[in-house]
This record gives sequence, structure tokens and C-alpha cells, in this order.
Amino acid sequence: MVNHICAALLPDMLHFIHAGLTALEKRKFTLAFACFRKPFNEGLPLIALLCADEEDFFIKFKSDPVGYLDSGNFNRPTKKLAIEAAIAKCSDSSLMSADLLHEYLFNFKNPSGFSGLFDKAMHLVTRNPDIKTEAYNLNFIFKDPRQNDIYESSYQGISYVLLCIHLMQIELMKRMNFPAADYLKQLNIRAAGAYQALFLKGRSEIANSMNKTLGDLMKCPVCQERVRLRKRNAPMFFVTENLECDKCGHISQFPLAWLMSNHADDTASGQTPD
Repeated sequence: MVNHICAALLPDMLHFIHAGLTALEKRKFTLAFACFRKPFNEGLPLIALLCADEEDFFIKFKSDPVGYLDSGNFNRPTKKLAIEAAIAKCSDSSLMSADLLHEYLFNFKNPSGFSGLFDKAMHLVTRNPDIKTEAYNLNFIFKDPRQNDIYESSYQGISYVLLCIHLMQIELMKRMNFPAADYLKQLNIRAAGAYQALFLKGRSEIANSMNKTLGDLMKCPVCQERVRLRKRNAPMFFVTENLECDKCGHISQFPLAWLMSNHADDTASGQTPD
């Protein structure tokens, strides 16, 4: 049952997320947040229910899926409880916060949240006092696409929600007896490392760990200078396995996936692979 639902639900969510990100880059704000609404407000809480207790989910999903998942029963407080229970079951719970997800997804009073953006994207006028349509206005219709306030207020939140979906997906794949446990660990490290470097203040713990573990192997092939991961170049390293030399600027490929797959014990313990 878990396999069947995940194989259908997660790709559906990714289609909407991809369309939302594409629309956001084109500054089509209404379309972007209309696309994000379904995977964020409906797909993520459903995944949380599966993570929290797949047996209970199956019983209720089998007998009365409409009553179980209808917005009248599966409302904002219930969704927060499901997310809390799911995070408690995930092995990487330290990277997730149910309170922060609730602030992003369900709190209309949060100026950096998505509830108001979702409703304004779906409706020309809104009555809620926290997002009430102004006089002589229609929601997003007269929005100047050259303004950057939407990016400044939403990109970190979008990235955090995507990270939580990703980590819950990894937890479900473990329960599906996914054969490559090391690969799931890699996905976790890459996603968390990129997020830390992009959005968290201070040094990235995962980037520092990589510097200690793989530092002797991270050398520029042109000038032979040792390359260190910094917040500026760490996202490119985790996502594309490219290293940029601080001294000469040369960008080279680094076999991160191969090293992590073939030296998992050494990498986990902080030792440098031979």
C-alpha cells in the first residue's frame, strides 16, 4: 500500500512543484502559488500521515478515504499533529520542525508564509482580514512582475518545505525496503548540505564535515591548491559534484557519489578514504 501510494502521489507532487518553480522564475506569481498549493497543503500532510502510522492510514483509507482526508476532518490543526508525529518517526528529525512548517503553510498572519499567497493565487478577492483584498485592487492582477518581494519572502520557505518533503520521502523509501541504504544517506546529506549553505547563518556543519573527511582529496587539478567547501561553493558541490578552486577559479568534477558509496564507513566516521 505504501509503495502503491508513493509511486503515484510523489510524482504528482513533483509535477506541480516543477510547474510552480518554472512559473516563479518567469514571474508568473499567480500560477506559481496555485501550483504550490496542492503539493504543500495537501500532499505533504498526506505523506506525513503515512510516515506517522502506515497501518492506521491503510485502515482509514480503505474504509472511508473521503471522510478521512476531507478538509473538514483533516484540517490545519490535524495536519500539524500528523506532521509532528511523522517527524518523530523520521531518522533525520533534527532537520525538521512541525512548528516552522505550520508557520509557512497554515498561518495567515505570517508575512513570510504561504497561506495568504495560496488563497490570493486562487481567488481574485479574499475576505480574511489578514489577507483582505485592498480597495481598487484584485489579488495579484496588478502585481508588477519586476518587483522582487515575492522572491525575498518565499524562496527560503519553499526550499525548507521541499527539504521536509524530501526527508519524509526518504523515510518512506526505507520502509519500502529500498535496497540501496547508502544512496538514501547520500540524498539526505546532499539536500541538507545544500540547504545549510544557502539559507542558514554561520558555517555549514555538513560542509565542515566534508572538509575534514575528504579534504585531502579535494585538490585543484590545475594549480594543485587544496579546495575547501565554503558557503559560496558548497551548493554546487552537493548538487552537481563540481569543485571551484578559490585560487585559480578552475571548476572540476569530484567523485562524491562514488566515494560515499564505496567508503561509507570511513565517511561516516570522519576518516579519509584511501
